[in-house]
Amino acid sequence: MKREQNGLTLLELLLVIAMIAVMAALLTPALKNARRAGKGAACLSNLRQIATALNIYANENEGALPPIYGIAVEPPLRWTVRLQPYGLNDRVVFCPQDPIFTPLSTPSDEDDTRSHSYIFNALAELNPQIGQSLPLWNFSDRADLVLLSEKKPSETDYYLALPAEDPDHELDQTRHTGRANYLFADSHIAALPARQSLFPNNLWTINPDD
Repeated sequence: MKREQNGLTLLELLLVIAMIAVMAALLTPALKNARRAGKGAACLSNLRQIATALNIYANENEGALPPIYGIAVEPPLRWTVRLQPYGLNDRVVFCPQDPIFTPLSTPSDEDDTRSHSYIFNALAELNPQIGQSLPLWNFSDRADLVLLSEKKPSETDYYLALPAEDPDHELDQTRHTGRANYLFADSHIAALPARQSLFPNNLWTINPDD
């Protein structure tokens, strides 16, 4: 009488291992893409919270946005600190796709040493201390005016002042699979391909043809 074999033969075991390896190879890119997409969605959520904070701040300050650090305003606080009372904790100002992160500074820290992934538009008309300030409400229909976007991890600036500064040096325009996230003056959020905020129209200025 022939004895029944229990378990897998060596060949069958090798076939199972090979199938598992193939499935893992097929799933790994999908998992990476899903993780990347999740981080991109979290970044968009951050910008929505920043938009809410900016609108509340403007409501309490006659439409003005937080003044640019160092423009004769006391106390000299950066926008990341001025908006902390409106929900900007260390996670909100940090994109999870950004590889550089340091702990949150205290709200009273004038230099605000925490990591931040976003850079503010230093356009003169948006700033209440430069002399040509206009309320945020004046730009509420400007779906083509950038307020905030993502900076490169290697850069520490909080503001982008065009044309004096090089946007290609400051901005991280490909963080999310060749795109970057932007907050606009009408409070909508959008992911744009690299350089689309600069060409063919410059979306960082009042006159987009500049």
